[in-house]
Amino acid sequence: MARKKSITDIQILDMAYQIVIESGFKVFTARNIARHLNCSTQPIYLEFNSMGELKKAVMMRLRKELKIALGQRYTADPLVDIGLAFADFVVTQPVLYDAVFVKANFGVDAVRDFLNQQADLILSDYQPAATLTDHQREDLIKGLWIVGTGVGSLAASGFVQLTDNQRSEMMLAVLQDFIANGRFTNAPSAIALDQAAVM
Repeated sequence: MARKKSITDIQILDMAYQIVIESGFKVFTARNIARHLNCSTQPIYLEFNSMGELKKAVMMRLRKELKIALGQRYTADPLVDIGLAFADFVVTQPVLYDAVFVKANFGVDAVRDFLNQQADLILSDYQPAATLTDHQREDLIKGLWIVGTGVGSLAASGFVQLTDNQRSEMMLAVLQDFIANGRFTNAPSAIALDQAAVM
């Protein structure tokens, strides 16, 4: 009778994921993961062909977590929803948010590319933004993440208290402003505020 495996691939992946959340990939070694599992490195290499394969599995889990978090629905507007979902992610998963977006434990490029792809999928069918250039679409997505982060961070600390309706209206107003006024551009016509009047 074959011996039952004492350390499974799920246990290894769970531990690897937790280690990256806590400390990033700088301590992502077979020896460190084995130490946390109280075993040798052998089970890791039995379940995963290489540490590269395990790293891919960790990143796949993160993408799955983010996709679920960003897939929440609040309104009839999918772009507003992804901004609100990101704000809720900041509040409801502070440890993961801190690991991903403050400490950058999972790396910046891969996470940014994934988030932008998710937003771009929505933008591709988003009629109000149909005439935007690629650059304007990128700016709109940046604005979405910035506002979502701000709303989520201030709500998480208790600094601001907003109703669901206020959050939705704020997100919609910001998105409409980016679409109508081309924010982040250098074009003077894009700036609706009379700067001379506030000096």
